[in-house]
Amino acid sequence: MSAVDPLVAAHVIYDVLDPFTSTVPLTIGYNNRLVRPGAELKPSAVVSQPRVDIGGNDMRVLYTLMLVDPDAPSPSHPSLREYLHWMVTNIPGTTGVNFGQELVIYERPEPRSGIHRMVFVLFQQLGRGTVFAPDMRQNFSSRNFARQYHLNIAAATYFNCQREGGSGGRSSPMVPDDDFTGSDYDTTPDPALQQALYKVARTQGVARKAEPAQPDTDVAAHALVAQMVQDSNATNCASYAPPSNFWGRTWQVGGDGPSTSIVDLTSTGTGDGQVAYSSVAE
Repeated sequence: MSAVDPLVAAHVIYDVLDPFTSTVPLTIGYNNRLVRPGAELKPSAVVSQPRVDIGGNDMRVLYTLMLVDPDAPSPSHPSLREYLHWMVTNIPGTTGVNFGQELVIYERPEPRSGIHRMVFVLFQQLGRGTVFAPDMRQNFSSRNFARQYHLNIAAATYFNCQREGGSGGRSSPMVPDDDFTGSDYDTTPDPALQQALYKVARTQGVARKAEPAQPDTDVAAHALVAQMVQDSNATNCASYAPPSNFWGRTWQVGGDGPSTSIVDLTSTGTGDGQVAYSSVAE
């Protein structure tokens, strides 16, 4: 199975941004520590704004950089999604944020609950003076902001941040919140499937670990569950054509039995390439 884009696996794509292709290198560092997708940084490490270097070869091209939190105030209840922590505009290509105009002053991330994705997005502007500060930090939308000012995504990355005394983490780019622990994922080795099942659980408003009935069907099951996630409404019943090796398999997101299942996936047995899935409320 090919490597999963960390922005896709962490649901930065779709939760914050539409799919895109990077057009310019973006380097971000806090105290000489580079921000790489999925890096773990505590609030004490991100007190001051980071150093930002934008690549490219044309200083006439201008960019807007922003830092947003799509998990505010809690990953399980992101009622403030997105929270805008920083915005700098009119940054010339080949330079950094010190050459731009700060529209929204940097506010250090201080998560109170769960592990938050802190997302840096770099947009290419139409020209100088074409981007203006939003009215509020909370309930900001990077996607809508880009549409309003005709911005194109040039690059993006993210890091994970939790409260100073928080513990736990993950070796793959997933996004568990305060309702989950690392051990909840141990029975599902495929990171993409882990993330898909986790997203379905969040959609249903409950927190349960993913428990595969057949560990050898990770890839096939991921294709099916990914479609459910894309539907973003895993209720009632729908159909999807999975890979052929899915037949006869059953996957559940849930607790100790069918009564606590969120999703029960089984083959219809019709041989027509269709698999039914249904959601079972607690």
